[in-house]
Amino acid sequence: MIKPAHALDWLTLVLLAYLVVLSLLNYHYPKRFSSFLRLPFSKGYFTEIQQEKSSPIWFTIFLDFIWIAGFGLFGYLFITSKETSPSNNDFALFVKTVLIALLTFTLQRFFHSLTGVIFEMKKPLHQFIQIKDGYLQWTSLLLVVLVVFYFYSPLTSHALIYIGIGALSGLYIIGILRASKLAINKNLNGLQLFFYLCVLEILPVLTILKIVIT
Repeated sequence: MIKPAHALDWLTLVLLAYLVVLSLLNYHYPKRFSSFLRLPFSKGYFTEIQQEKSSPIWFTIFLDFIWIAGFGLFGYLFITSKETSPSNNDFALFVKTVLIALLTFTLQRFFHSLTGVIFEMKKPLHQFIQIKDGYLQWTSLLLVVLVVFYFYSPLTSHALIYIGIGALSGLYIIGILRASKLAINKNLNGLQLFFYLCVLEILPVLTILKIVIT
C-alpha cells in the first residue's frame, strides 16, 4: 500500500530526521556506534560500556530518540495497515503512537530507578536496563527499515509487519535473558528479579498488547 502524498510528506521528513540522528551518532561516536550496530552478534558490547568511566550523554540521548521514534513509526504502520480507507489524520496518529512510546519509556525508567533505590540494587538494575534497552534500541532500527520498505517500495506486504513483530519479540526476549543472567551473576536475588520482571516488564507488555488488540 502506497500512502497518499500528504501522508508521505511528513513521513519523509520524520525519516530524514531519523537519518540525521544516525549520521550524528556515526560522526561523533564512530567506534561506539559501530559496536552498537553489531550488538545482537557481539558478546562484548555491554562489557565495553560497563568498563567506560563515563557514558557520553548525547550518545544515550540519541539512542533514546531512536528507540522512541522507531517504535512510534512502527506503531503507526501497524495501525494504518488495518485501516480500510485512507485517513486524513495520519500525522496526529503518528504523534499519538510516539507519545505512547515516550510514556512507556518514561514510566519504565522511573519505576526502574525507584525499585533500585528502594531495594538497594541500583547498580545491577541499571546494568539490566542497559542491556534490555540496548536490544530494544537496536530493534527500532530494524523496524524503521521495515517501515521504509512498506511505504516506499513495491515490497508492500503485511508480512513485513509480522517480521517486525517477530523480530521485536525475539530480540526483547533475548535482551531480557541476557540481562537476567548478568543480574544473577551480580548476586541479585532471584526472587526479587522474578517480581521485578512480572511488575515492570511482563505486565506493561501485556497491557500494551491488550490495548493494541482491542
